[in-house]
Amino acid sequence: MAKVCLYHYPGACSQVTMVALEAIGLAYEDCVVDIFSGAQKKAEYLTLNPRAKVPALLVDEQLLTENSAMIIYLHSVHPEAKLLPATDSEFERARIYADLVWCSGTVHPAVRMLRAPQRFSLSETSGVYDKGVEYVRLILAELNTRLVANPWWYGGDWSMMDVYLHWCYGMALEAGFSLADYPAILRHAERVELLPSYQRALAREQQAARKAGLELVD
Repeated sequence: MAKVCLYHYPGACSQVTMVALEAIGLAYEDCVVDIFSGAQKKAEYLTLNPRAKVPALLVDEQLLTENSAMIIYLHSVHPEAKLLPATDSEFERARIYADLVWCSGTVHPAVRMLRAPQRFSLSETSGVYDKGVEYVRLILAELNTRLVANPWWYGGDWSMMDVYLHWCYGMALEAGFSLADYPAILRHAERVELLPSYQRALAREQQAARKAGLELVD
């Protein structure tokens, strides 16, 4: 059995991969990297992950970064967990991967413009926030429309896309963006939060935060 360790910060986007690991039922270690004290930029962590980010997934001493890549990898080696829809079509598989890339490359940065606009500017940040609001409105309108017709992103069954999207719009909410105009998203949030794998990951994050004397990202 592979030795697996997830480097994470409680409440950060590393939560997404932690939910995947819990859904699989895989035995793994979790190591907190205190990104708010700059631990990700210290030599000890940079030796492991030169990109100075969380999450990082170590599998038998081999490093994997980026939530989307981790989800794709975990799904490929543990298809029985059904982290993503099963398909024999290469084109459909590429579309599923495109959804993950859209989530990590478009949705995630857009909500970051609301939650941490200072990361996008060396001076004023109000313009960054306002542009983020514009992007997020378009994204949430698309998501809400899709979720009106289906309980989950891919229809009748949950997938890791639902978990990643939940984290993203949750960050927008924490940044002061109201979800009141998106009732299907609010119902989706309730469904995601009832997933046993989500609940286990949240409990594990809370335990890790207490042990490290940290607060969950909010």
